[in-house]
Amino acid sequence: MSEPLELSVDDPHGQRFEVALELLREGRPISYRGIHIFLRDPELVECGVITKWAPADITEEIARGEMLSGKDTIDALVAENSSFAEIVSGRDMRFSLISWDGMAYTEFYRMDGKV
Repeated sequence: MSEPLELSVDDPHGQRFEVALELLREGRPISYRGIHIFLRDPELVECGVITKWAPADITEEIARGEMLSGKDTIDALVAENSSFAEIVSGRDMRFSLISWDGMAYTEFYRMDGKV
């Protein structure tokens, strides 16, 4: 089984990204540079960072590094795209390290913060 359908974008500009932002506003998940972004509720943005490691090989240090890399990617997106920044402004941001096994996502680690 493939991953759940969601619009995947890598460029924070242009029509495709505007469509992604509209989907996000409607409560649908999007994927930006491998990070699954979802507005959980009016106060929370969930960012699922897909691990590059096999689940058995994930250590706390690896998890922290991957989640911080994901946070850097989202911070850069906030700085580069004012529409995205407006959507997530003032919301709590939750980063999770996740993997996809073909049926469901599995969360390994979580890191919370404010945008």
